[in-house]
Amino acid sequence: MFKSGFERFKVIDPFLSFGGYLWQGAALLGLPVGALMAWAFSQLNWFWENFQWAGVIVVALVTWLFVGVGLNLYQQLRPERERPISIYLIIAGVASLVLLAALIGYSRSEPVAAPKPVPLPAPSQTDSLKFPPLNTQTAKEGFQKALDELSAELRTVDKLLRIAEPLAGNGPLVRSDFGASAPLGQIEAIKALISEFESRMFANGSDPFFRGYNPSQQEALKSVFPRETSSVWGRFNLLLYRLMIAIQLVQDAERHKEDVAMYNRAVQNADIWQENFRPPTGDIRQWLTAVRERISEMEKRI
Repeated sequence: MFKSGFERFKVIDPFLSFGGYLWQGAALLGLPVGALMAWAFSQLNWFWENFQWAGVIVVALVTWLFVGVGLNLYQQLRPERERPISIYLIIAGVASLVLLAALIGYSRSEPVAAPKPVPLPAPSQTDSLKFPPLNTQTAKEGFQKALDELSAELRTVDKLLRIAEPLAGNGPLVRSDFGASAPLGQIEAIKALISEFESRMFANGSDPFFRGYNPSQQEALKSVFPRETSSVWGRFNLLLYRLMIAIQLVQDAERHKEDVAMYNRAVQNADIWQENFRPPTGDIRQWLTAVRERISEMEKRI
């Protein structure tokens, strides 16, 4: 179908023969052009990252089809004759093989490495504090009041740490006289405080605490929180949950006191998670200290 249509178009437009000469010249350059394409694509990291082997196949097929098959059809002026194997088709095939080999060689010699995570710098180096317009005394007093109210909200974190730090301490997590119910009660108290604090500060855009301030004040108050706030609190919540599961296993083992080995394994497992809970608890303490230091810095500049 393509061949017959092409021949009819050639009869209508005799000047197409000039284009044929150009096309034949391009075919004779098929091998160096294929090598040039291979080099060009090998320099495009985005091409290799996004398409990988699918891209190799597509480029090789395009080279073969458009150069080889196109020229082979153009040469067939007599459809009744059997179509021979064109030299141009062979050249295009070799060019596509060169392209494929070059891309494979590039993938082996210069593999695209996954981007390395960039360590977060200290908050004081990257997290710039923002201020609302403070052109009047009233504006300064209003923003100072907002900072005082934010400091008052941080007392919830103080309460949380007064429970969490002993829980993450070096002493026995589950005492024989109180059992697993005591640490589980402490964890429930911590969860309630977390829910209270996060619902007011990090409520996915609603943030009830910030509603009473104008947009510039909201932006300034939120700049007090270091950039790693989300990861610090997320890790703390995760390790608190895993610690709770470990203590619940101890509680289940307490119902089968005759199985001493099972109870001891559960207690040892809980002790491991207590140790794992210690670093994120320390991170919350450091986060709270950093926030208070940033509030103090803002107060000095009002």
